[in-house]
This record gives sequence, structure tokens and C-alpha cells, in this order.
Amino acid sequence: MKKKVLSLGIVAILIAMLVLLTGCGENTTQNNGEQGTAEEVTEVGKLDLEVQGVWDFSEGLAKIKMNDKYGFINTKGEIVIEAKYESASNFSEGLAVVGIPDTEKESTQYSKPQKYGYIDKDGNVVIEPQYEGCSDFKDGKATVKKGIKDAFIDKTGKQLTDFIYTHGLGSSSNQQMLGGGLAVVSASDVGIKTGWYTIIDTNNDYKPIVNESFGDVGTLSSGLIAVKQADSTNKGKYGYIDTKGNLVIDYQYDTAYTFINEMAMVEKDGKVGLINSKGEVIVDFKYPDSNNMVTVDFSKDNNGMILLYDGEQEIYFDKDGNEKIKLEKGISGRNFAEGYAKVEKDDKNGYIDANGKLVIDYQYKTALDFSDGLAYVTKDSNSFEFINNKGKTIIAGKIVK
Repeated sequence: MKKKVLSLGIVAILIAMLVLLTGCGENTTQNNGEQGTAEEVTEVGKLDLEVQGVWDFSEGLAKIKMNDKYGFINTKGEIVIEAKYESASNFSEGLAVVGIPDTEKESTQYSKPQKYGYIDKDGNVVIEPQYEGCSDFKDGKATVKKGIKDAFIDKTGKQLTDFIYTHGLGSSSNQQMLGGGLAVVSASDVGIKTGWYTIIDTNNDYKPIVNESFGDVGTLSSGLIAVKQADSTNKGKYGYIDTKGNLVIDYQYDTAYTFINEMAMVEKDGKVGLINSKGEVIVDFKYPDSNNMVTVDFSKDNNGMILLYDGEQEIYFDKDGNEKIKLEKGISGRNFAEGYAKVEKDDKNGYIDANGKLVIDYQYKTALDFSDGLAYVTKDSNSFEFINNKGKTIIAGKIVK
């Protein structure tokens, strides 16, 4: 009898050890990445969405189109704002522009008039649709249109100016907010009779920062704004001004881009180089014209690079003008975002990291920048995925007609 009890005890111990070892084996398999860690498994979102269209994430939400209407999903693919709007923009400073039918105006075969307003991330209407056009918010302000005139409002919908502005840069004839409270408006709106555009300070009674007009205006970065001389022949040169309107870098460039991490790409006599915020040349003017140029913003990573093409290969330069990454011939690069850049080879797309290492293989028909930790990719025209920076599918679905 004692032997039988002893045998049962030994069997029980062996079973317990087997269970323990089996459990350890399962954990090891997951940690090696075949099935993913427990944390990775739990982050997988909805994998069976059916949409007519889906856009990048912005501030944690992505616009979708379903049944010819627009709404939003979160980073798990859950529909958090019902698709019920005629149109919608991405979220900016917590608000998104949405459109509803304007029943007071007659529709045509080609257009359906809309009224525009703003919703928050919970889908609440914050500013009632009542305008003929709206811009995104920046620095707590946006422009709204009635007729052919625009006015500035704040995030409560309070009107800050009269409807006196006719147009600025960008689509829908809305003013371009440059940052730092500055905005581009038509020069004639503020009494400047010649030229195309000027810059006003929305924090200082909407006054021009300088009594001068420009042929083109860039956004504010590193305390500087690229501006083009106003010229009736459109042959003015580019330079850089500060937020007070002072000319800091003289008019001398055929093309000039926004500063990225204290450096900017500029073109002179058909050749491209890089300058720093003092106007000093850090990469000589020896690269082909800027038609193939891409500015690369690493601001989220407190870093920055600019991509130039030497006629054979594309090269990422750091803020000191050093070659950081040199892509192989036949590979084209795009913007870095959240530490990763899309690269294309033989009509397939993958991603590299900030050291130039290919971290997600060339396998996608289309691919977009990372935003909110996810990137939109497709392998065919009938489906889509959002992947994380390890290439894991987090959201997926079908594109339906």
C-alpha cells in the first residue's frame, strides 16, 4: 500500500514538472516572436473593417469613409465617431472640421453645398456648422469663410476679427497659420497695395509684422520664415526673415525651404545645397535641382535630417552637413516620421530606422509615414493595414466600392 501511494506521488510530481516545463516553453516561443509577446497580442485591434477609404492617424484618430459619409476610428480600429458627415478633416489641436448638407442652397450634378463647423474627439459639435469654409486650428486660432471673405475665430467659436480677409496661401482660400501666432493674408487686405501676400501677427491686433509684401511665404521654423520677393514677373529671389520681419538671410536663392533642425535646403543657379540658420553653407551647392528633394522632419525625436539626391543615390544629411545615411542605387527614400522612413525598391515599400537599417522589408504596394505609432500600408487595391514599427498588423480591413 505504501509503494502504491509513493508511486502516485512520484507521478503527480512528474505531471507538475511537465506542466511547468510546458508553460515555460510556451513563454519562450512567444518571447522569440513567433506568436508575439502577451503585450503585443493584446494591442491588436480590429482586423475586419470594411471602408471606402481610410486616412492617416492624427492626434489618435483616423478619418474613414463608409456609405459615402465620414467618421473616425481610434488606434484599435474602433469606430468612435459615427460616419455621418459629408466631409471631414484630420484633427488639429483637438478639433476637426466637418461638413453637413447646406439645405438652403441648391445642389447640382457636380456639387453639393455644405456648411462647415468643428467637432471634438468625442464627436461633440463644438462650433456649429455655419461657414462656407474652415481652416485647421493652429496656435488656438483658425479662419472661417462667409461669401468671399474670411475672419479669425478662437476654439470656442468666438469671432476675433471682421470678415475682411480675401485669401491667403493654401487650399480653400484660407489663411495659412505659420506658427507663433503669425498668419499669411492677402497684402491688399491690410492696405499694402502691391504684391501678393504679407504676414500679420494675430497676437498683436492682426497688424503686419513689416510693411512689405511677398511673392511666397513658408512656415515658421527655427525662428525664421522663407519668403520670396514680390515681383510681377515671378522671378523674385528667396531669403529668410525673423518673426519681427527683419531680413536675416539675404534674398539670393531660387528656391528656399523651411528650416529643419537648424538647417534648410536652398537652390541657387540650378544646384541645391544646405545652409544653417546663420546663412552659412554646410553642404555645397552641387546637387541637382530641387524637383526630387524631400525635407525630412525628425522633430518628434529631437533630431533632424534632410534628403538630397546626387544624381545616382539619395543621401540623408544631419544638421552639421555630414552624410548620415546613403541609400543604395535604385532605392528612393521619403520623410522620416517618429524615427522611421519609407523606402522604395522595385515598386515595393519598406521602412528604415534612423541608422539606415531596413527594419520592415520591402513588401507593400503603398505605404505612408508613421503617425501615432502606426503606418498605413497596402499589398493590393482591395485591402489595407495599419502596422506598428515592428511590422505587426494592428488594424486591417477591406476597401469596398
